[in-house]
Amino acid sequence: MPGFLTKQEQLARAKTLQPNLRVAPYPLEPGEAYMNASQRQYFKNILLNWKHVIQNKLYLDAEPDLANNYNQLVMRINKILLNILTREYGFCANCECGIDLHRLEAWPIADLCLTCQKQQERKQKHN
Repeated sequence: MPGFLTKQEQLARAKTLQPNLRVAPYPLEPGEAYMNASQRQYFKNILLNWKHVIQNKLYLDAEPDLANNYNQLVMRINKILLNILTREYGFCANCECGIDLHRLEAWPIADLCLTCQKQQERKQKHN
């Protein structure tokens, strides 16, 4: 359909926002439990910041394709914020293992661990 971008194109455009949203690495303590309250708050703050930046870009960008992509990204962030509340955030949607914190810091909307992401990309490449 003309005017709409594929999911890969949407993600590529969304990643262009990332350099504007750099954050300090999470100060992981030895033996700290995965996705504890402190980590959930850390990622919630990152996602709220992303959402704020994206919504500001919506006001500045009159291009309909980008506005649609930004709206979709805001909806995805809202879903992820809900996952933080229900303690589902940070776990792979495929294998349910914990997603590496460094991966989440780099791409906080990741919903697959690196292993499952690579498997999915290989499947898409072969189709």
